[in-house]
Amino acid sequence: MSMNPTIEDRAKSLGEPEAIVRFRERMERAAIDASDGGDLRYGIKIGTSIAALRGGYQARPEYAVKGASKPIEIYTWKEAMLDDDTSGIAAQALLRAGALEGVPHLFASTLARYTDGLLVYVQPELGPLGEIVETSVDLATRVEEDAADVVVIYVKTGARVVVTDRVSAKAGTEFGRTMIVLAEDDSSVSLCADRRQMAGATLIERRAIFAGEHAAVDVREVYASAALAKADTEILLEGDGSAAELRSVGMLDGSSRADLYHVVRHGGSETRSRVRAAALVGSEGRLVHRGLIDMASGVRDVDGEEDARFFTAGEKAVVDAIPSLDIATDSVRSAHRLAIVHLSEKELFYPETRGFSPEDARSLIVGGALASAFGDGIPAAEEIGKWIDAESGAIMARYV
Repeated sequence: MSMNPTIEDRAKSLGEPEAIVRFRERMERAAIDASDGGDLRYGIKIGTSIAALRGGYQARPEYAVKGASKPIEIYTWKEAMLDDDTSGIAAQALLRAGALEGVPHLFASTLARYTDGLLVYVQPELGPLGEIVETSVDLATRVEEDAADVVVIYVKTGARVVVTDRVSAKAGTEFGRTMIVLAEDDSSVSLCADRRQMAGATLIERRAIFAGEHAAVDVREVYASAALAKADTEILLEGDGSAAELRSVGMLDGSSRADLYHVVRHGGSETRSRVRAAALVGSEGRLVHRGLIDMASGVRDVDGEEDARFFTAGEKAVVDAIPSLDIATDSVRSAHRLAIVHLSEKELFYPETRGFSPEDARSLIVGGALASAFGDGIPAAEEIGKWIDAESGAIMARYV
């Protein structure tokens, strides 16, 4: 099969080395070979909308960087391609993400057709006493026309970093993002993916995160009323002693739909993971959530846990939640919990009899659960917590 000239032109315009050009070609072939008319193999069958994706992605996103600490180097994709070291990091990241099993053709397609991207290179920063201190950076992406990109975050041994990743998109646009995080041994990465400004847009997003020995990964996502969102996050605990926290909070109203897949794979011994998800779905919103904790054969002393709680408000709101554990070793601790609650006056009766107003009762039941699921300890937590309280109250006031 000859490569699509449009894809080849994009690779050349960014000055990409041959390894990346061949990678794009392979992803395009995989997307075509694996395509089954757009239907997903699980969940709520949002295939009709996905099959109709325009997929041209000719435009480039607009990037803004704020508050980057001194040891953090940020390159546009074209800048990264000019240097052998940074282009090698980018190629390594793409190849590792592309080699993962079960990559849906949607993500393969965006990896073939991306038009731009960023490389974030994080080195350790030393304090006055020689101690390693935490660094931070705030990335903002604005999408005005259909676009796809790649963001690679490469964290060197011992570095500690907090990345706030905000995306906003114009209604009616499509945006495909692939984010790849390479966390070397003894590093710490906290990533907050803020997707609240996607109302009326379509989001196709995949995160692949690789953690080395004793690396710590904290991933949080918050999403709101996109017209359609398909977002997968896969964390691979490759090194012994590594750990991962994955937290997801969503608000879906109107006819919004979201299909989320959260995976943690324990490939090393003495690894630990926690997956926590919560959402409020109102009106005709629809959510499918799949969670998987995978514990490989031969690992020992691993600990994994899933906890999901979803609320529906309105007779037509739908949640399809599928938690799972895949355990191939006997030296483990694992658990999963799931609750789907349809909010009605009945659920509010008890707190109201204890003196709470209807508004406070709603906030107590739902806002508290969602805010707790997102957690604190990162720069954006307080502001997002206030948004959760206000948005959940507004949705429930309309339907409960």
